[in-house]
Amino acid sequence: MPHSLIIHLFPQQNMPVESTKGNKLHGLLFNLISQLDPQKAAILHNESAKVFTASHLFYPHDQNTTISAGTNCRVRYTLLQDDLLSLFYQAFLDQHPKLHLDNVEIAVTNLQTSGTPLEWSCSQSYEALYQNAPDQHEITIRFFSPTAFKIGKKNSLFPSPERLFQSWLDRWCLFSGIPISLNLPELTNDFLYVAKYELKTRSIKYTMSPFVGFLGECTYQLSDKLPEQTVRELNLLANFSYYCGTGIKTTMGMGQTACIHQGQAPSWKD
Repeated sequence: MPHSLIIHLFPQQNMPVESTKGNKLHGLLFNLISQLDPQKAAILHNESAKVFTASHLFYPHDQNTTISAGTNCRVRYTLLQDDLLSLFYQAFLDQHPKLHLDNVEIAVTNLQTSGTPLEWSCSQSYEALYQNAPDQHEITIRFFSPTAFKIGKKNSLFPSPERLFQSWLDRWCLFSGIPISLNLPELTNDFLYVAKYELKTRSIKYTMSPFVGFLGECTYQLSDKLPEQTVRELNLLANFSYYCGTGIKTTMGMGQTACIHQGQAPSWKD
């Protein structure tokens, strides 16, 4: 069962904005899990298909270089397997030692687990996602954080239908236990194509080298000739992107994704 969780936290000292990047939140989670279950942490670290995603830290935009102590900040994690949920609760709510994000002490005040897909906290079973998939012939995806795809030794900076839906299909087949049989190369030749897009590129500097990705929206048109089951399965994958993310480095803040329904999408505004 996939979960999307929001953690509310407050830095206890002033914190540099550099500490808000997704790789820092990735490190925080791994450090906590390593303390609780070193074997599980090692498995998570070595798996090529990641079972979780992490966002960057969200905070008021008027704090450009330093986040003041006591500022209400939020981070989103998604989990694609149930067995991580109890470990996640232990890591953030049951830990007696004080938590630190990039050497700054933080206080966790709330772990938000319930809501709807129009919020960033929500849980849905794989069965519910499958059974409730709509039959829309136009799918709009919003990319909330820089997104890219690995192609050989280079990164691709455009969400082509085959590459995008294949990334979701791979994760769905790996974690859901519900088979779907889409022939994406065949579909994307004649029956699934980009109708319009509004994208821009942005770079994230994790280490010495920046990673470049695209942000914005892209709309995909599904042919009227497609069987209803195929249309529903493509919509299913688009909805699943809310949990699994898109492309590379989804455990470090990249590829935060959601499907727009009737003009509505999740927002970080209070």
